[in-house]
Amino acid sequence: MTSSRPPGAPARRPVRGRRRPPARVFWVRRVVALALVGALVWAFVGLVGMLDLSADGETETPQATTAGATPSATPTVDPDAAAAAAERRAAARALRIVERAEKRDELVEPTGPCADGEVVVTPQVPDAHAGADITVELELTTEESAACTFEVDPDDVFVTIKDDTSTIWSSQHCPATMPTATTVPRRTTPDTVSFTWNGKESMTGCAVDTDWVFPGVYQITAVARGSVTPVETLFALGKPEQTEPAEPEETDEDSESTEDAESSEDAAAREDEARDGSTSDEQTAEPETEEEAAERREARREALREARRQQREDQREDQRAERDAG
Repeated sequence: MTSSRPPGAPARRPVRGRRRPPARVFWVRRVVALALVGALVWAFVGLVGMLDLSADGETETPQATTAGATPSATPTVDPDAAAAAAERRAAARALRIVERAEKRDELVEPTGPCADGEVVVTPQVPDAHAGADITVELELTTEESAACTFEVDPDDVFVTIKDDTSTIWSSQHCPATMPTATTVPRRTTPDTVSFTWNGKESMTGCAVDTDWVFPGVYQITAVARGSVTPVETLFALGKPEQTEPAEPEETDEDSESTEDAESSEDAAAREDEARDGSTSDEQTAEPETEEEAAERREARREALREARRQQREDQREDQRAERDAG
């Protein structure tokens, strides 16, 4: 048989079959593989257990806290704490007042006279009672200007008071009532002037013998010259205030009349005693008891006291009439 090996090529060695590892090697490999699998299983089980324990701990902690907590007692008000809080509030109010005062000191200075229609006049009647003088306040602010000067006088500020149907008082009837002052209205801070209304209706010439305005709700309107829209507010006119009349001083005439009345009372008492003495000598069928005599004397004294009180009251009425006439 002819060889296919090319000329000059080295001779090929015969191929030998691979040797099979011994059985001991296979057993060692199996043991190592089983150990690795066991280690993996053990590690997995341990990891799962740790996660379960962690979850249980997180859920049990709030339960233990809740179970161990004790109910809080009902809160009580400490008088000292309440007083301290009231003092703090009062101090805060005082501080705000001081700050507002300082802010007023730092107000914007006016740049010149107010333009026509720039000033807004808002009337306020804080406290009013029929039958007495009433203070009316006028708050002056500006529409756009930061600050300007404005002359308040009867020709530049007009005020009217109305009921449901008509005007009952007007500053044009009583121009002398209106104030005259130089003011500085500001856009954010009003300047205030006031005047006194006598509480009566007005008429041309500002007559003083007009009727009093009755208690009720009224509308007061104020406007500055050149302004387009007047400002209207409501106020309540209360019932007349009850004042205790002053007790008139006792005059010399009152003293003399009091002494005369006391002398008359003493004389009457002596007369009663003398009469009682004379009647005691003349015993009658039904003699007057001492109690009845005492009651009769007391009644006579009371009648004299009443006459004295009436006399003093008449004198006081005469004095009041003289003062009213004067």
